[in-house]
Amino acid sequence: MNIINQLIDHKIIAEEDRDIYEYGYANFRLYAIFIIFVFIGNIILKNYLYTIIFLICVFQLRRFSGGFHLSDSKSCLFLSTIITLIIPILCQYYDFDITYKIIIQSVIMMIFIFLPVVDTHNKVLSDKEKAVYKRKLMFHVFIDNIILVICLLMKLNDIYMVILYSMLLVIISSIIGYLLKRVNIM
Repeated sequence: MNIINQLIDHKIIAEEDRDIYEYGYANFRLYAIFIIFVFIGNIILKNYLYTIIFLICVFQLRRFSGGFHLSDSKSCLFLSTIITLIIPILCQYYDFDITYKIIIQSVIMMIFIFLPVVDTHNKVLSDKEKAVYKRKLMFHVFIDNIILVICLLMKLNDIYMVILYSMLLVIISSIIGYLLKRVNIM
């Protein structure tokens, strides 16, 4: 990593911190590539608002829920980009009757309440950390549910569906991660 070597050569960072900076730089590059792909995809698809709402919802929930993670960063980048471009489009074309919306929203809420926070081998959490993450997760789930109710009342169906699908995606990831951890695959 040329930039890391330059920072070490100029004594801006210490040699013993190289691994941390290389890891951070690699993650920065992946996020930058992800943002570029999503940006280009949105130029083509003209779906900015729903993609931004989707990303905000997924990131703020996923940060505290944990769940399934792909082991290969390139596969993760590819799948994340595809999901981020497709789900906001689906939300505009696939709507549910209000009864199904309320049922799905309620089931998602119950799963969030009862499913534990899922740590991974990359980020092992203590019981105290899991409790803190669970509280933060439930706060965000509560806020999302309030927004969903407001969307229902104001008949903002597309936005409602984007938030619902983002919650559903995080729940599916959490369930898969939980099940894989239970059978010792993750």
